[in-house]
Amino acid sequence: MLRFFKFFAALLIAVAFAGFAAANRGMVSLRFFPLPYAVDMPQFLLALLCFALGAAAGRLALGLSLHRARRLIRLERQRVEALEHELALLRQKKQAAMPAIPAQS
Repeated sequence: MLRFFKFFAALLIAVAFAGFAAANRGMVSLRFFPLPYAVDMPQFLLALLCFALGAAAGRLALGLSLHRARRLIRLERQRVEALEHELALLRQKKQAAMPAIPAQS
C-alpha cells in the first residue's frame, strides 16, 4: 500500500511539474550584477533552480541543528552507559558483602 502511495505521489508531482513547465516556457535573462555575465533560461527552470537551492539550504540548516541534537544524544548515551556500569559494580559489591545464608533442613 505504501509503495502504491509513493508511486501515486511521484506521478502527481511529475504531472504538476509538466504543467508548471508548460505554463512558464518564456525565456528570462539572469544577470549577475557586478559581473558581466548573463544566462538565458526558461522561467520554469529558474523557478525550479530557486526551489532546489532553497531546499538544499533548508536541508543544510536541518542537518546542522540535528548534528547538535545527535551530539547531545551521544553524550547522554555515554553517561547512561557509565552509570549502568557503576550500578553493576555496586550490585556486585553488595552481593559480595552479603553473608551466605545456610540452607535450613
